[in-house]
Amino acid sequence: MAAAWSASPRIDPADISLLWFAVHNGVMARQRFAHSIGVGRIGGTPISVNGGLAILAGLFIITLATQGFSQLAPDSTLTVRLSVATATVAGFLASILAHELGHATVAKRQGVGVLGITLSLLGGYAQLERQAPTPRAEFSIAAAGPAVNLVIGGVLGAGTYAAYRLELLGDLALGALVWLAGVNLVLAVLNLFPAAPLDGGRVLTAALWKRLRDAETARIISGRVGLILGTVVGIAGAVQLFRGGWQGVVTLVVALFLFNGARSEIGTAAIRRRLQSTTAQQLMVSDPPAVSDSLTIEQLVSFAGTERAGVAFPVIRWSADPIGYVIPIAGATMSDLDRSSRRVSDLMSPTPEVARAWMTESIDKVLGRLARPDDFLVVVHEPTAGRVVGTLSEGQVGPLFAAPDLWGRDRSPATPT
Repeated sequence: MAAAWSASPRIDPADISLLWFAVHNGVMARQRFAHSIGVGRIGGTPISVNGGLAILAGLFIITLATQGFSQLAPDSTLTVRLSVATATVAGFLASILAHELGHATVAKRQGVGVLGITLSLLGGYAQLERQAPTPRAEFSIAAAGPAVNLVIGGVLGAGTYAAYRLELLGDLALGALVWLAGVNLVLAVLNLFPAAPLDGGRVLTAALWKRLRDAETARIISGRVGLILGTVVGIAGAVQLFRGGWQGVVTLVVALFLFNGARSEIGTAAIRRRLQSTTAQQLMVSDPPAVSDSLTIEQLVSFAGTERAGVAFPVIRWSADPIGYVIPIAGATMSDLDRSSRRVSDLMSPTPEVARAWMTESIDKVLGRLARPDDFLVVVHEPTAGRVVGTLSEGQVGPLFAAPDLWGRDRSPATPT
């Protein structure tokens, strides 16, 4: 693929590192943990809470206290019902946390690090350091969460039945336990629906991955099922609203969550596939001409022109061996005075500090081992004699992060697949 830096907005080198991290573990980390508040650690895993969780908890408490529990114990006071509802919702949130801890625990056993767990309005999510390495690991991590809810639901159900037979608890307490048991069983069943971003979507991914031997294609297919599911749920929510049911709002929110989650799954998988299937040789600028370190930045920019402003040029002084590398576009933020007075030697990255890559290496591997993601510049070597054959900079790699269409297909034929 030819360098296409001028055809797309310039991507900051630090953003390339963030984007690579995001697509490598399947989430946009900056968005996932935005507006979350850390509340502690469990087993070394950071736990944070999103502000929307308070809204969800408040609605559940009010609904249980004024509707569900008022029918179970009509003679109880509102204060008592609110207290029991608060304890019940706390148990519900603990069940969500246990679900995510199930994912996190199994992920660690599979050698996948866990950055943290966040509880939010629509449940929770465990932030993993990277994607599961095998289909078996993908299945195990995905199934762990629903399995925890099944165990909790089963234990609560059996305990509630025993308490009822032995007449150990009143109607209000029994109702709270029945609600908690039912919620855990519902969480387990719904999460196993085979569509991303649900846990069942990960299970489907594991099965397709094993059959197709292609992890990213499997994730894209699972995401497409999620898009269809989100659309169907959205239509159901719209029908509910049309008929005057306020529950349609909740259904539409769930549909939006499913649709956006599936779209994110498809997008990140499509980009990962590009990064894994594109080599440094395909993107590098071959044998760029050397420039003298005594040139002014203004002269460098003029020499490079618009078409080569994002190219990394070797910098020489007396001999043919480069003493550094420079990207003309890096001087774009300088004032006119600085560009006319400062030299290439002031802007270049010294040769010992520049990252290296083999021309046969995938871009995914190159990005994964950059020591300085804030200064994206790579010198490419051919594997036989080890000589330098080209350079890579953000201008060449940036287009790989272009978002695909909704179905996961590349929008431009110039982007590798």
